[in-house]
Amino acid sequence: EIYTLSLHDALPIYKRNEFATNCVNQANRLRSSGDIRGAENQVEQGLALYPDDPPMLELRDALVAQVRERRDAALNELRRIGQEAQAIEDLSLLREMDVRAKALAVQYCDDASHVKPLADEVTQKIHSRISQVRTAKWRARLLGHWRSVLAVAAGLLLAWGGYLGIRTFLRRPSLIPLEILSSPADATVQVDNHVCAAPPCRLQ
Repeated sequence: EIYTLSLHDALPIYKRNEFATNCVNQANRLRSSGDIRGAENQVEQGLALYPDDPPMLELRDALVAQVRERRDAALNELRRIGQEAQAIEDLSLLREMDVRAKALAVQYCDDASHVKPLADEVTQKIHSRISQVRTAKWRARLLGHWRSVLAVAAGLLLAWGGYLGIRTFLRRPSLIPLEILSSPADATVQVDNHVCAAPPCRLQ
């Protein structure tokens, strides 16, 4: 038995199929361009009219799986950034991580998942790490400055000590007065090139 449809019955089916095809095609174009959220919205609009359309249901399931996969990847990336940031001392690299975490927060700002809260938490950790690195670098520079000052001071002290030592070494010895007595009293006494003929004598 062959069933035929009248034009009146076939027209709604044709319109439905045409609408569903256009909806799926538009959603796939959005999906190919990377706009997964837009593709989801397009499919949901189509399913609002034809909730049992197989092609749109199949595409919706594929989009949901893709969104879940991207969300999981974003969460894993944020966890990795948060862990690696704690051991990094390069400020430029920390700033790049901060920019990436903020971009993920913006991307999932309207999402009900845990991406945005985690992104905000990671951003705070990165900012804290940046402050720690800046403080450590400032202390290192200050310590290096004081070491230089102490080295210069030590050099000056050594130079001054050397100068005093050389000056003392080169200074002529002081002469000490020497009084000479003799026994018997009229004996002649000779010290170096000095002769004392009638002691007591004073030599210098």
